[in-house]
Amino acid sequence: VAALTESSTEVPSKCFHTSEGDLPLVKIRVSGYSFRCQNERLGARVRRVLSLFADLLSLFGAPAYQEWLATTDDPEVIKELIREVHLQMLPEHGFKLDRTMPVSQIYRVQLRMHAFVKAGMVSADIAEKGALTSHLAGTQKMEALRQARRKARPAPGHASRRPSTAEVRAFVDSLKAAVKAEVEAVVAALINSPEQLCAEDDQ
Repeated sequence: VAALTESSTEVPSKCFHTSEGDLPLVKIRVSGYSFRCQNERLGARVRRVLSLFADLLSLFGAPAYQEWLATTDDPEVIKELIREVHLQMLPEHGFKLDRTMPVSQIYRVQLRMHAFVKAGMVSADIAEKGALTSHLAGTQKMEALRQARRKARPAPGHASRRPSTAEVRAFVDSLKAAVKAEVEAVVAALINSPEQLCAEDDQ
């Protein structure tokens, strides 16, 4: 089958499976071809993925988020931080998500988001943005802390204070407001000083 390249070539009958039972595994390898452009639906998906990454990176990459991430040693706090950022940002990108949903339902929406993003990673550049988003969110640190906790025995009577859901929510709210204010300030500066924008374009 892999050798058939002409649309007019008839596929041999031995390539078809007609008996009952489990279907065999079929792998078709195509080489020497490349797509020169994206169709409209794929292009729209890629644009949505890039827009989502841009917004997530603006929060996960904020200094305040990275400072909190650096000081926590509780994987559940990191998980709640990531979930709160998703609750704030995903609805703006077409994902139905709100705080009234059970945690299990929120998790399913997060899985759908990950599947959607994965289907839009059609280039190394987009994949790098996805890896950076995951890294800045603290996913790797969260998993490392979980592994360490499974191996280590907790010291008796030792428990670090875990911030409440309200505290995490207030933190992400302030983070989003700060990022928005920074963007608005940059836009206002460019509007008030168009010659600066032209100078940057000339460089």
